Amino acid sequence: MWKIIGAGLAGYFVLGLFAVTLDQLLPGRALREAERLQARQDEAAERQARQAARAVERRIREAAREARQLDREARAAADQAEQARRDAIRQAVCRRSPSCWADHHLADAHYACRASLESLARYRSRWTTRPGERRFTRVVSVADGGHGVIIYAGDRIELQNGFGAWQPHTYACAYDPERGTGLALSMQAGRL
Repeated sequence: MWKIIGAGLAGYFVLGLFAVTLDQLLPGRALREAERLQARQDEAAERQARQAARAVERRIREAAREARQLDREARAAADQAEQARRDAIRQAVCRRSPSCWADHHLADAHYACRASLESLARYRSRWTTRPGERRFTRVVSVADGGHGVIIYAGDRIELQNGFGAWQPHTYACAYDPERGTGLALSMQAGRL
């Protein structure tokens, strides 16, 4: 019985080997293998084409993003240029009006003239202004139609005399807008 089973298995094995060899010898098998190989190559080519298409789409999106950024930057530069042009026009118009030009430089004159005015005190000085209040209450003159020195005056300082008493004083300061410097011109006891 074992011989029969062994012979059957041996025959089955030989038959399988013959079938495999026969499949390899027959042209249909080689054709199927060639078709499978071609299909795999086609799939690989499709995959590469899809990857290339995605890469191109990514580059297009990046280029569009960069173009939008450049457009935003160009618009911002144009807006800044327009704002600078408007500011130049406003400043030119303000220069024609002495009161506008003097008001435009008033805050700068406060800081530029402060030390110069305080240095005129023989003993000590103190300002009587509150926060946000102006030190200069008058514009005495604006030279050269707004191109030269502006003379401001006020009476918001007190100087201590030799006896320690505080006296209010009037003062005048010449402010040069081109240089941003202030020079104290006079200091006298009294009010404006």
